[in-house]
Amino acid sequence: MGDRAFDQCAALSALVLPSRGVRLGDGAFHQCMGLADRAGFVIVDSCLFDYFGNREDVTVPAGVTRLSSASFQNTAGLRSVTLPEGVTVLENDVFQNCADLRQISLPASLRQIGRGAFAVCASLESREPGKAVDSPAHR
Repeated sequence: MGDRAFDQCAALSALVLPSRGVRLGDGAFHQCMGLADRAGFVIVDSCLFDYFGNREDVTVPAGVTRLSSASFQNTAGLRSVTLPEGVTVLENDVFQNCADLRQISLPASLRQIGRGAFAVCASLESREPGKAVDSPAHR
């Protein structure tokens, strides 16, 4: 399935995928509000595609292994995020323009941080010790 295949299909509310053999492109379900669970997460096949919640402190559910591009982009009021062990990839622009984001807990399993993942996150102050770096290069 190509990148952004169902981008902005807000009315999409159900999805049936084959049990195997489908590669979900980056941002395939970006802005698909109808697929969000009660907590506001759009998670398909262990990938978090978007967040429509309004909590200041967010814990990404266990089982998520990848955060697709822009999944938290422009989330107003978001102050802290905890990612579960098992997350290996943060795609491009994941937290871009999360102006209130101050703290993020990155798991030891993290292997890839995409371009602009923390761009325009001016309030980002800390990270959990021993985890992936918080440096201007990732902002």
